[in-house]
Amino acid sequence: MFNIDFEEWSKLYQTNPEAFEKKRLETLKAFIDQNAVNETTRLRLEQTLFCVEMTRKRAKSPLQGAIEASNLMWESVDKLQTHTHELSQEINNFFQPGNHLRLITTTPNSCQDQSFNKSTDQNQFALNSNSSKAQVLQFKKQAGSQNH
Repeated sequence: MFNIDFEEWSKLYQTNPEAFEKKRLETLKAFIDQNAVNETTRLRLEQTLFCVEMTRKRAKSPLQGAIEASNLMWESVDKLQTHTHELSQEINNFFQPGNHLRLITTTPNSCQDQSFNKSTDQNQFALNSNSSKAQVLQFKKQAGSQNH
C-alpha cells in the first residue's frame, strides 16, 4: 500500500522539481512491481504508464497534462463499462428459460448417435449403450435479478 503525503510531495515539487519527478516515476514503477500478478498485467500497466507520460510530455502545461491524462482514464472507464454491459447482456441471454446444460457422459465420443430412455424422474436419462446417467440442469434466474 502506498501512503502519499500531499504536503510532502507538494513541498518537494516546489523546492526540487527534478527530485519530485524522479520520486514520482520510482513510486509508479514500484506500484507496477507490487501489483503486476503476471507478465501480461505488468505489460499493460507499463503501457498505460507510457501513454500517460507521453500525454504529459505533449501537454503545454502541467494542468493540461493532468486534464488529458484524466480524459484517458475516463475513456478507459467508459470502454470497461461498455464491455461489462455487453458481457452482462450475453449472460442474461444465455440464462433465459429453455437454456440448460446437459451432461451426457464423461467418456469421450460416447455421446455420438446415442438414444435415451426417459426414466420416471423427468430430469433423469439413461444412455442405452452403457447405462450411464445424465441429468438436465436447468439454470434459473435468482429472485431479484433484472435484465440490463
